[in-house]
Amino acid sequence: MRKLSEVREAQKLTKMPRRRKTQEMSRPVNKERRASVELAPPPGISSKARWLLIGSLTLLLLLAAGLAIWSLPEEASTSSSTSAEQQPASPTEITGSSKEAVGKLKALIDGEESSFVYYYKPDCEPCRREEPILFLAAEEKGLTVHRFNLAEYGAAMKLRNGKGLPLVDFYKELPAVAYYNKGWLIAWTEGEQPKSVYDQFYEHFRFGDQHEGHSHEQH
Repeated sequence: MRKLSEVREAQKLTKMPRRRKTQEMSRPVNKERRASVELAPPPGISSKARWLLIGSLTLLLLLAAGLAIWSLPEEASTSSSTSAEQQPASPTEITGSSKEAVGKLKALIDGEESSFVYYYKPDCEPCRREEPILFLAAEEKGLTVHRFNLAEYGAAMKLRNGKGLPLVDFYKELPAVAYYNKGWLIAWTEGEQPKSVYDQFYEHFRFGDQHEGHSHEQH
């Protein structure tokens, strides 16, 4: 009986190492199988096809971005071009806070020397077309024309002289160039005009008001 039990125990001891060896040998195989499964590309798609797919998607994204930029509203491009084309304030521009600018304009109108004032708004298309013409005509006559932005300083529309007559709220359309003499609106031109009209207008008043009274003329 002892011999039989000893034989069985010996068999158990000899079998155990074999199982461990087989388990130890099987672990690397399982790791390799898992790695091979993880690294393997999806079935049916080769590496070349994958790169072609990525390139196609990238091209589609670039085309979509280009179409989005190209189809921007015209207002955005118009506003950017308008701001780029807008001329900087000239040395004769009347600026400051609303109260300061209107005060400077009133002082200019009431001054002892006669003056020309050009009224405009930045969004006025005729103003942008006429401005180079009217300033060129004034430069040729050796005159100074002051610029006044009615869109920014709308309070100037309420200005009146000592008789209660409007000093700025006189025009029907812009641009408008007014001639003042000692607090009076003497004459003005408005709307789009050829250069010859500005030439005659400046020439007529370049040496001051020739009228004894205070008349109002539109050229």
